Amino acid sequence: MPVNFLDLPEPIEPDIKPPSPVVWAVLLVVAIAIGIALTLSHWPNDRSSQCWQFHTWMIGVPSICWCVLLAGRNQDVPGEILNLLKGDGSPLKLTTAGDGRS
Repeated sequence: MPVNFLDLPEPIEPDIKPPSPVVWAVLLVVAIAIGIALTLSHWPNDRSSQCWQFHTWMIGVPSICWCVLLAGRNQDVPGEILNLLKGDGSPLKLTTAGDGRS
């Protein structure tokens, strides 16, 4: 049976942009600045600022929060592409081959 390739729909070009490195670098600086401000304003006066907890709250916790947000943003990009490729806008249901479900 011959196939008429002129009747096929045009390919869909994804219009999804990956995370911008500049924006996420600025967000990292902002997160660390907020962490520094909160740590300096809320650190107890009777505790030393020369301990590892002080520096962890000031730099480590904001950096980890930023990493979680970036990972969540990166996780959304493949899902958006799959929904776009499905075509009707509904979520794409993925199953593994051989799990017995359809």
